[in-house]
Amino acid sequence: MSFGYDTELHVVSLLLDHGCGGGIKDVWVGDAGDVLERTRAMADQDPAMIFEMISPADARVRALRAIAAGECPSQPGEIGNVSSTRAILRTRVALLPHQLSEQLSESRALLLTGWSRYGTLLLEKSNALD
Repeated sequence: MSFGYDTELHVVSLLLDHGCGGGIKDVWVGDAGDVLERTRAMADQDPAMIFEMISPADARVRALRAIAAGECPSQPGEIGNVSSTRAILRTRVALLPHQLSEQLSESRALLLTGWSRYGTLLLEKSNALD
């Protein structure tokens, strides 16, 4: 989920682990370019990871489902990331559109300005290749 202030663009990127019921394994918040590059690099190194752009409405549904499934970080860095970003994750998810029609209205308005504040990312780890 991307968001910005003035010219600064930031991103919240989630790692969902389907091996633990679709729960949140890790969360990264930071400069959009840096987080996107690191997330893509992780997905390139692990064939069990799926990195995809999804719509804001789909991101809301998937993130809420992951929040409900619980948190499942296992490494010290993951534990720290998940606990320290919990509030911003919930805040950003709450701001995502509830349905497609709301998203389309937002997209039309953003196209007029030539800048999109919603670029939504999802990184999932499947246990299909384990």
